[in-house]
Amino acid sequence: MRILHLLISTLALFNVQSTTAQEVTAEKRNDAIKNIAKYIAANYVNAEKGGQIASHIQSANFKGQFDKATTWKEFDEGVTKELRTFASDGHLYVRHDPEVVRELKNPSPQGEGQNLTGNNASKSPVAESKVIDNNIG
Repeated sequence: MRILHLLISTLALFNVQSTTAQEVTAEKRNDAIKNIAKYIAANYVNAEKGGQIASHIQSANFKGQFDKATTWKEFDEGVTKELRTFASDGHLYVRHDPEVVRELKNPSPQGEGQNLTGNNASKSPVAESKVIDNNIG
C-alpha cells in the first residue's frame, strides 16, 4: 500500500524536466493532473473508486480549481486537499519531488531505498519466528 501511494504521489505526478524552476505554468499543471489521474485510475486499490477519483481531479482542474497555484508547493497543497476531501483517503497526497521521480525511474542496482530487503532486513528487532506445538494462544 505504501508503494502505491508513493508512486501515485510522485511518479504519477511530475514528469517535469526542470528541477530549478518552481513556477507552475498551465501546461505543467495540466500535464501533472493528467498523469495523476492516469496513475490513480490504473493503481488505486479499488478500481471503480480510482476511476471516480481520477475523473473528479480532472474535472476540478478543468473548472480552474488549481489555477491560482503559482508554485509547486501551492499546487501540491491544493491537489492534496482536493484528493483527500473527495476520496476520504488520508493516504493520498501530492508532492513535487523530481529527485524521487528520478530514483523511481532509475532504481539503484543495490536495491537501496524504501525496500526492506538485503542489508535493511537485518535491522529488524525480531530474530526468529516459529509455530510451537500445543500453543493455543
